[in-house]
Amino acid sequence: MGCGASKKKEEGAITTAPVEKKEEPTSSKTDLRKIFDQFDTDKNGIIDAKELKRAMKALNVEGVTPDDLLKQFKMEGNDTAEITLEEFENNMPANIKEAIIAKINENGLVEGFRPLVNLTLVFNQFDTDDSGALSKMELKRACKALGMTEQTDVVVEDLIDKMDTDKNGEIDLKEWTDNLPKEFKQLMASKLDEKGLIKGFIDDGRHRKGGAAAENKDTEGDVVAEEAVAAAAEEVVASAEEPAPAAEEPLAEEAPAEETAPAAEEPPAEEEAPADE
Repeated sequence: MGCGASKKKEEGAITTAPVEKKEEPTSSKTDLRKIFDQFDTDKNGIIDAKELKRAMKALNVEGVTPDDLLKQFKMEGNDTAEITLEEFENNMPANIKEAIIAKINENGLVEGFRPLVNLTLVFNQFDTDDSGALSKMELKRACKALGMTEQTDVVVEDLIDKMDTDKNGEIDLKEWTDNLPKEFKQLMASKLDEKGLIKGFIDDGRHRKGGAAAENKDTEGDVVAEEAVAAAAEEVVASAEEPAPAAEEPLAEEAPAEETAPAAEEPPAEEEAPADE
């Protein structure tokens, strides 16, 4: 009887289904490699102290210095003042990871992070014809993206005067990195997006190959070169300003000489009446 009762009890026992493991919230699924690339603004494969300081500012991390945080990331035997990708993924302190997760936006990047200005990256963004130099028109577009919409031509001429050391009318990469005015660099820093590019910069869509020689070349579907449009506009303005040639006055037709009426014949003198005899 005891065995039967035991069997009966087993048959009537309530069994619970295995509890499914809840999927980790999507907000905590963090692509650390992507975040690492975001913080590595000069794209040299490491995060240095300056880049880490920027990251800490975006994450609102307080109470710890960049140097102290660097030490928490470091692997044994690596005493350099830089963080590698392996160290970033494997040695990240828990409070830093929590701060990153709290700041992740829909693109998987840290919201509010302002990278250091990568001058080469921005130069390549502005160099829309891939010629290796910035023309006046490209500098003009750059100035407009940076908010300098007034007297743009004057600003561009001033930049070229300060930066164009070989006096060829364009700015190459070396002139850009060596001679860029501090105030211009600060302005660019305030306009950087999460990828280190200038927000609001409008590319003309050409991305021409072959450099400046192809600049005035129109192909099907391409946008007409702005330089050509500007030149045409200048010609129109110039032609409008030129005084129109004075209209030639039609030669006055000489009125036919009036024919002089024939002199009236004098009536014959009346014969004197004969004297009365």
